[in-house]
Amino acid sequence: MTYVILDSNTSLGLKTSLLEEQSRALDLLCTITTVLQDPLTSASLSTAQFASGSFLQPLAEAVFPLLTHLLSEDIKQKALETMASLIGTCKQLVLQYARRAAQAQGEGQPQVEEEARRSGASVKEMLRAMTLRTCGEVFKSLQDEDGDVDSMVAEAAGLNDCLSKAGGEVFTDEEVAQQALNVFSALEKSFERRIDISARKNRQDEEVDEDDMLRLEEEDQQEQTLRSSLLEIVGTLMATHPKEFLRSKASEAAAAFVQQFLREDAPDEDKSVALYVCDDILQHLKEDGLSLWPLFMPRLIQCLLSSDARVLQAAAYGVQQGALLQQAFQPFVQEAAKNLLTAVNRSQKTKNKMEQAATDNTAAALGDLLRCYGGSMHEEEQRVLLSAWLGNLPLKQDETEGLRMHKFLMEAVLQNNAVVLGPNASNLPRLLQILCAVYRTDFSDSDLNEEIKKLFAQINASGQPAPLAALCQNFTAKEQKKLQKILK
Repeated sequence: MTYVILDSNTSLGLKTSLLEEQSRALDLLCTITTVLQDPLTSASLSTAQFASGSFLQPLAEAVFPLLTHLLSEDIKQKALETMASLIGTCKQLVLQYARRAAQAQGEGQPQVEEEARRSGASVKEMLRAMTLRTCGEVFKSLQDEDGDVDSMVAEAAGLNDCLSKAGGEVFTDEEVAQQALNVFSALEKSFERRIDISARKNRQDEEVDEDDMLRLEEEDQQEQTLRSSLLEIVGTLMATHPKEFLRSKASEAAAAFVQQFLREDAPDEDKSVALYVCDDILQHLKEDGLSLWPLFMPRLIQCLLSSDARVLQAAAYGVQQGALLQQAFQPFVQEAAKNLLTAVNRSQKTKNKMEQAATDNTAAALGDLLRCYGGSMHEEEQRVLLSAWLGNLPLKQDETEGLRMHKFLMEAVLQNNAVVLGPNASNLPRLLQILCAVYRTDFSDSDLNEEIKKLFAQINASGQPAPLAALCQNFTAKEQKKLQKILK
């Protein structure tokens, strides 16, 4: 028997064997709706028994009560994973009905088209109801004053998965705003707990020993992880419902949050969290979010000078996203470039993983400025930025940014990019050295590996623009050995 004490007068118990059965049932259902998603949705289109996804609603109704399971956090998490799978199946069915309607329209079958649109609308309403109810149950748990923070982290991540799988065109403006406001409410409670943790660290009336301090540091880190997980939900809402987000109170709440926690005297931890929201605005709302830029862009660029790795990394990522918007970001290019140069020149000493990741993102931001604006820069500005960028390649910690930058480097070589290659291709030896270094590492992929191999073979065979041996004469012994392997 498994028990839980609800309060001083109440307890709850359930046979452990029944809990195990619930867990196995959720595992099975999640597997079926994930692995067999395509056959299930196809059956819904062709079989009356499964028409309009009728099998999904009773399954969801059976899972919903388990989202607030009082006896097992494991079952709660499995229930949330299962809901994400059911929501994903429902979304897939909505898309299939839309494709069928479009096909019928093209083939001049109005009756089939109307039936597909009607069924699609019915499934879409089911999707909306399932997702909204899941949000309601999870946010209720996230507001629990006595909730376990690790469990909250898992619930926030699980809910984000549900929202990602639900995709766009599900919520109204008001519903998007409600989910965003729920996130910011949960964030506020996390910040309140952070204040309490800080107060306990600094208590004067009793000694805080080393074990207590370690425990408090762990609690603090858990809260930081929770805040990051919660903000992933805000980013997903922006990505899936950008217009609804901007039209509703969600954008006002995001703006207020950024202004509160990105102020100059805010702790670095708070600044980094606020910058995550700024990054999402730039990445997901793009030019549509321009009205929000004056609230944060000057501070974001100023944060490139921060000595805190979390703040620097988030600010650099924001510059990357802004640079991709080109004309909109043009007024900020000069100041961003200046601060990025200061950041990379300051961080040349041995770094821990977090600091190296921040440096990687800073270097990647320099690369994006060169790619998007290099052609319009003065020659000296090009030279300085290019030197700093190449001096920090290959990237060493952030594999995603590393692959992106190294592919850009290869693209620049293949397209004879004058900015990157420099006068008379004077930078080519350094570019080849970088490409040799990343060959068959985690900072490359099969496509890039193949392009690197072809490039070296082509130069070796043609001797153009210079003999390969001359271009690679400054390679280290290790790099020379690797070069021979590439040429085999």
